[in-house]
Amino acid sequence: MKIELSLPYAWQEKLGERELVLKIPQDHPDVYDLVNHLENYYGNDAREILVDDHGYLHYHVFVNGVSQSPEVLLREGDRVILLEPMSGG
Repeated sequence: MKIELSLPYAWQEKLGERELVLKIPQDHPDVYDLVNHLENYYGNDAREILVDDHGYLHYHVFVNGVSQSPEVLLREGDRVILLEPMSGG
């Protein structure tokens, strides 16, 4: 299954790429499966950038332009965007 992934800024600096097309061996992965796939390919740095010590994703998830939970099941051709949370005062 192919998934398009738009990377957060921390990844863009590290990889020099803004977007990836991932081939995931599962039929209906969720965003955490994408994290595991990236960790397998890029090593522990991927996990440290994307999730906290408890395994929770550091980023807001958008699938095909709609805000989603990281547990949403993905389909062939979905476009996943991970956005860094913003705060302000």
